[in-house]
Amino acid sequence: MSRRKNGPIVEYLNTISAWHPISAQIVDYIQHPYRGLRAKSKRVDDLGNGSVLPSREAGYPLPVALIARYQLTTVDAFACEISIDDPYSQMTHQQWMESLWRGCVGPDIVVYIQDHDFAEMGQSQDLVYSARLHDTLGIVIPRARGSSKEPKEKVLRHVVWAIDSIVMSTRSQ
Repeated sequence: MSRRKNGPIVEYLNTISAWHPISAQIVDYIQHPYRGLRAKSKRVDDLGNGSVLPSREAGYPLPVALIARYQLTTVDAFACEISIDDPYSQMTHQQWMESLWRGCVGPDIVVYIQDHDFAEMGQSQDLVYSARLHDTLGIVIPRARGSSKEPKEKVLRHVVWAIDSIVMSTRSQ
């Protein structure tokens, strides 16, 4: 039996419901990142000290929202916990769980730590690689199965470099 008071399906639906307003805030932040800067610039302009255009062209950073344990993690965790008591397959069950996130903004980049058997990792244990799944870019960090160690600093630097490369290529488009 679940440790959750209302059962896993109710908790899952509550979790998704809680993410909807957060999703709206993320969209607003990404679409209008310079609101506060515009107000400050207008005040400076009103004083006759010149004006500043707070925009991407003016050199302001591209807005990025980093969100830990978002849709994929939540879907996977609850899909394993919610039993399939109907004739649907595991794949259909997973797709149904994913479809409940409609209306929430989806990720552009997913950073995923993937467990591997140490022997099969070989020299690749420090490598970070990219994969594309539909419209989402995935950055995969291999880790020895059962290891609780955090990724090495050079691996994290590579992840930062990969994300920065993606953001910069997006900015130039």
